[in-house]
Amino acid sequence: MTILSIDFDICMWQDIELYNNMVNSFRTIDEVTPKYPALKNVRFDANLYNRLTSLVMKLARKLPVDKIHFISTHEDIIKFVNNGKEDNKVINIDHHHDVCYTMAPIGTTASCANWVKYLYQNHMIQDYIHIGDSFSQMPLADDAIIVKEFLNIGDIGLDAFVEEVDELCICLSPAWVPSQYHGLFEAWATALSVMKNTKYKYR
Repeated sequence: MTILSIDFDICMWQDIELYNNMVNSFRTIDEVTPKYPALKNVRFDANLYNRLTSLVMKLARKLPVDKIHFISTHEDIIKFVNNGKEDNKVINIDHHHDVCYTMAPIGTTASCANWVKYLYQNHMIQDYIHIGDSFSQMPLADDAIIVKEFLNIGDIGLDAFVEEVDELCICLSPAWVPSQYHGLFEAWATALSVMKNTKYKYR
């Protein structure tokens, strides 16, 4: 089974590194901005959003309603990957690789920063492909083996993945995306809810 994951924070790729180390699961960019007013002007890549919208719509036409998921934080993807098989493949479109960012061992629960390594260590995925951007960091040397392939989203077409994907998981990551852009994420959920005659929830 191949799961395509899209983290909405990749639309912030041009400026996300300006505040990346200031935010986390407990502190959002909206909370940091009053102290650093320049962050009010961080850029959202509308052209990339348009490309991703096209991909999401093509996948929505292909996939059944129960194979499309909206989540708020990325570790929630685990419940869709853990199907008792070891041949799962995850293609993750994301500014962050989410393998792990420290040498500390992973415990019994995953976080938004290490869910990929958690899946790998628990034999839930066989292959992991990271589609990042020009400013995406690479994993630590000891974890590099987990990433089968890194692709720069600016250099590739996305339609090639449509036929391969069996499941779609779309993540907001609100800590890294200013709230003024959350409505564009909600637009995906609304459009797919109408298309699939259901109600996609992620909060």
